[in-house]
Amino acid sequence: MSSTLSTSPAPTPHQPRWTWTVGRRLVAGYAVALVLMTGIGVVSFVNTQALVTSSGWVEHTHEVLGETDAILSSLKDAETGQRGYLITGVDSYLAPYTAAREEVQDHLDAVRGLTSDNPVQQDRLTELEPLVAAKFAEMQETIDVRDSQGFEAARAIVVSDEGKAVMDQIRGVLEDVRADEQALLEQRAQESAAAAGATKAVVVGGSALAVVVVVALATFLTRSITRPIGELTARLREIADGDGDLTQQVDDSRRDEIGALAAVFNRFVANIAALVRQIGETAGTSSAAAQELSAITAEMSRQSAEAAHQAAAAAAAAEQVSSNVQTVAAASEQMGASIQEIARSASDANAAGHTAVASTDEANATITRLGDSSAAIGGVVALINTIAQQTNLLALNATIEAARAGEAGKGFAVVAGEVKELAQETARATEEITARITQIQADVDVAVAAISTTTHVIGQVNDHQSSIAGSVEEQSATTSEMSNTIAEAAVGATTIADNVRSIADNAQYTVGHIDQIRSSADEVARNSHELDALVGRFRV
Repeated sequence: MSSTLSTSPAPTPHQPRWTWTVGRRLVAGYAVALVLMTGIGVVSFVNTQALVTSSGWVEHTHEVLGETDAILSSLKDAETGQRGYLITGVDSYLAPYTAAREEVQDHLDAVRGLTSDNPVQQDRLTELEPLVAAKFAEMQETIDVRDSQGFEAARAIVVSDEGKAVMDQIRGVLEDVRADEQALLEQRAQESAAAAGATKAVVVGGSALAVVVVVALATFLTRSITRPIGELTARLREIADGDGDLTQQVDDSRRDEIGALAAVFNRFVANIAALVRQIGETAGTSSAAAQELSAITAEMSRQSAEAAHQAAAAAAAAEQVSSNVQTVAAASEQMGASIQEIARSASDANAAGHTAVASTDEANATITRLGDSSAAIGGVVALINTIAQQTNLLALNATIEAARAGEAGKGFAVVAGEVKELAQETARATEEITARITQIQADVDVAVAAISTTTHVIGQVNDHQSSIAGSVEEQSATTSEMSNTIAEAAVGATTIADNVRSIADNAQYTVGHIDQIRSSADEVARNSHELDALVGRFRV
């Protein structure tokens, strides 16, 4: 297989200009929570400010009431000092009176300043000031009368109720001031209570609403993010454990980061599935090639065994030729006694030579077939080597895809590593097979050359035997020359026997090499089955 997987990422599908991505959802959730908290804070701040303002006005009202009470209290102190002096005539009793004259004016100024924003109260103060002055004038008059006319004259002024009438008017004006301030105090207290209640309601209700909204948003966002990520994690765990279904895909219709992640995951799984399919196809091809190689080596082993058997037969025939030639040599010494015996021996030698020629021709044909089988094995080995290289390349692509998958692709990286090791072992086995086939072909060439020599020598022997048969009638005259010729034939026959024995040994050696080739082919087949078992763990 010459094709390789494409690992380049597929183009990202066009997405709408505006989509609710995970980031935007999170920002929207935070924005809603922030708006709620900001609204609660603003309303709480406004109500708190109103509460603070109302509390300030309440305190202001209490100050006004305190100052009005102080005015009345100072006037009472002045009356007490005045009456003590009127009764006793002792100047020390005038101390409260003297202090009250200064304090009352200070309290009046304070009330006027505190009620400067209230025209009604200002009018009352304008009405109150001459009354206070009249009261002090009345008290001062009684004191002066006490000093100049005595107690009874002063007492007459007091019991005339003129001072009491002025004091009653002062109390009336102060009661009006206090009544207005009490009304304002109650109003402002109600406003403060309302502001406090509103603030509490806003804080409690807003906080509860914020909690509900935040919990709802958190639940929605968490489910919308964790559920698809959980599906991706489960699918990655299946693939990492080596039991994944590579035909299933996750939903990538979402237009956000999770949808983009799902699309990338689907492309990754598709590439892994294609890779596993190619590895499975390669394993099947390797297994078929290994089985074919095993069958070829079995046939080569059978043919080599047959060649070895025929070479042994040729060696036996060559030995027989040598023995016959030696017999002829021995008989040549007795040529003069029995020319017919020589003729028969020559005929036997000629027949043995033909047999040797036939045997060596058959051995030559067998060795030639052995060379052709070796060449065929070389082609199969080259095919296996090509498959191993493709398997190694596919394993490398698988390793790259697993590395791109990060932690989730480690399990597949281990499988890819095992595939790579099997491919490397297959390559080493094919290299060993190639080396052994090269050795076998070299041995076959040597055997062919030796058999050719044997055939040539046997042909020479046949020629000599024919000469011997043709010259039987002239044997008496050429006995000496024939003896020399037969001696040479004996040497040639011995050489033939040695060459044929060497051919038999080489054929046996070839059988051993072929058995090794067959063992290597079986190992390739086992590796292919293991690779196919690994690929079979995935559903593609």
